[in-house]
This record gives sequence, C-alpha cells and structure tokens, in this order.
Amino acid sequence: MRLSLRHLPVWLAMIGMCLPQTLLGAQPAKPVANDVKLWKGGTMLGQVVDAQGQPIPETIVTLRDSKGNAVAAKTDPRGYFTFQGLKSGAYSVSGAGAEGAYRAWTESVAPPSAQPGVLLVEGNEVLRGQQPLGAFIAQHPILIAGIVAAAIAIPIAVHNANDDDEPGSP
Repeated sequence: MRLSLRHLPVWLAMIGMCLPQTLLGAQPAKPVANDVKLWKGGTMLGQVVDAQGQPIPETIVTLRDSKGNAVAAKTDPRGYFTFQGLKSGAYSVSGAGAEGAYRAWTESVAPPSAQPGVLLVEGNEVLRGQQPLGAFIAQHPILIAGIVAAAIAIPIAVHNANDDDEPGSP
C-alpha cells in the first residue's frame, strides 16, 4: 500500500475519531459577572429561591467586595435581602449553596442590561450541555479539525472508490 497526500485527510479523520473523549469533554464553567443596578443609597436588592422558584426565608446571604471584605444579611419571609451603602464595583454574593459574581452600578451610570437585583438559586448547579453550541465549538479546536478532516476525507474516499471501480484504472 502506497501512502500519498490524498490519503492524509482519511488518516487525520481516523486519528480524530480515536482521540480520548476527555479531550472533547465539558470544561468547568468560568464565573460570569452579571450587571446589577444599585438603588438609592447604594442599595442592592436580591432574592434567594430554591430550584422550583420558591423563596427561601431566614437564610444568610454574604456579600464580598473585591478586597475580600464581607458583610452578611438575612432573607425575610419572602426570601428577599438588601445590602445598603454600596458603591459601584465588583462583588460576590453567596447564600444557600449559590454564588454569583456581580458588577454593581449606580442608577445614573447603570447600563441598560443591568438587572434590578440579584437572584440566587439554591444549589446553583451547572449541568452539561448548557453551553451554546458556538461557544462549545470555539473551546474545542480538535473538534473543528476533526469535522474539517471528515468533510475533506469522505468525498475523497468516495471519489477514489469510484475511480477504482472504473475499468482501466491503475
């Protein structure tokens, strides 16, 4: 059997299919900072709920600034909490097994996308497959290479198979 350049895509596709699945597995999610609006007096509003959306009363919520300073608040009977006297900046809010990163903005400079408050969902579990397809493909260049190699190799293999069937072909 003689190897030639025309066999290269077939070999690349075969190698891509033999790669361990761990190379294509899900990567840990990176925290994303959500924009949130601060109300009068630098007040951050929020609510803690369970996975079914039911409020979680009397739970402790902790707010940390970018320097690591922390303050705590307790949710009311409807799961709401507030932190007052905040300035614009980066904060981490956690409670009931959930945590989120937030960029707080004063009312006058808050972007239109800023949320009116913080929502913490108990447990805050990230499940596989929650990532948009475009982001998944962008994080896995090996997958792109495999798709391209297969897209090249399959038509070449079909063409070569047709050439071998013709009478008088070498």
